[in-house]
Amino acid sequence: IRALKVVTANQPSDLVAKRMLEALEPKADTATEASEKDAPTAEELAKPQPEITLIGKWKAVSGQSTIELAIADDSTFTWGVLEGGKKMAELAGDLATNGDAVVFDTKEQGSLGGTVKAISSEEWVMLPPGVTQEDSGIRFKRVP
Repeated sequence: IRALKVVTANQPSDLVAKRMLEALEPKADTATEASEKDAPTAEELAKPQPEITLIGKWKAVSGQSTIELAIADDSTFTWGVLEGGKKMAELAGDLATNGDAVVFDTKEQGSLGGTVKAISSEEWVMLPPGVTQEDSGIRFKRVP
């Protein structure tokens, strides 16, 4: 969270970092209402979900902001934030998963967690804690 606060303070136009920070620090009332209102139905839970492996290179773009994510076979990752093509921050550490939950853990910048929702084998959305709508998450697409 500290790294996101630094990015949003230095780059107020970075919408991806702003959304991530807002999602990680939701207001208690809003988060409770949203989770109750947007809870999946039994039919939605019964639908088969696409399978996805997170290993590989990924990119998320929002306006002038880009996240470049690389996840290795040994569950290490690098997460680079670019604004207008200029690298603003880079995080590196270990990735932990449990079902659809993920945690990007760094030694110096802390941890960033969320839920993975597979769109296809080539695309997924990371929903930070408290976020239930796909359009509020970070949409990653596989890159060669």
